[in-house]
This record gives sequence, structure tokens and C-alpha cells, in this order.
Amino acid sequence: MIKNTYKSYNYLSEADLCVIDGWTDTYPTDHPAAFKELLFKHGADTSCEVECVEDTHRMRTSNKAHTGRRWVFVERTDNNWIRSGLATIEAYMASSDAEIQKDMVNMSRRRQIVPQDGEVDESN
Repeated sequence: MIKNTYKSYNYLSEADLCVIDGWTDTYPTDHPAAFKELLFKHGADTSCEVECVEDTHRMRTSNKAHTGRRWVFVERTDNNWIRSGLATIEAYMASSDAEIQKDMVNMSRRRQIVPQDGEVDESN
């Protein structure tokens, strides 16, 4: 089985985190270990870099637009996360072998060109 180099990126908005008891604007710097655990619980691969970005984005919980901080991270691809029901399809693809990835890419295409010989044209 050939492991891929795909990575899935996701984020957490500060607007989503505000509902957590004890959350303050300084929580990430005041409680770095607890914040890292919180990110892990919400799908972050904490062995990779997490970037704090200030911009306008959609909240994950309500899909409302929000201007403020969000933490962008590489999404976890371990079995516990993938089977949790919370992982994105991109994380599932990143956790799969090359053959499954190829199948998923083909299945997600809106249009496939099928030549006369019946084989799917992979060039599109």
C-alpha cells in the first residue's frame, strides 16, 4: 500500500470557540497545552504547525460570516478521527491509499468521458 502525500486543511474560528466555558481572547497563550488538546479534539494534527489568521471566514457551527481569528491546521487522519463522523471527505482521502484516492477522485467528477472502448478517460 502506497501512502499518499495529501493533506487536508481545516480551521476553528474564535467565534465557534466562544461557547466553551472559560474561553477568553488570551486562552491560546494563557493555556497552550489545553488549547493544543482542544485543537486535537476538534480535528487538528497537533504534530504539524497551527497558524492563527485574522480574516473574514465562515463559522463551522453556524456557517455565518465572522471577521476575527481562526486557527488553520492540518486535519488529523488517524482512525479514531476518520471514524468519528466529524472528519472531512478530504481527511478521509488523505488517510487512504493511492487506489482509494483515485477511485474517490473519479467518483467525484461531474462528468466522465467514456470512449468507445469503455475505459474512462483520466485526462480531464
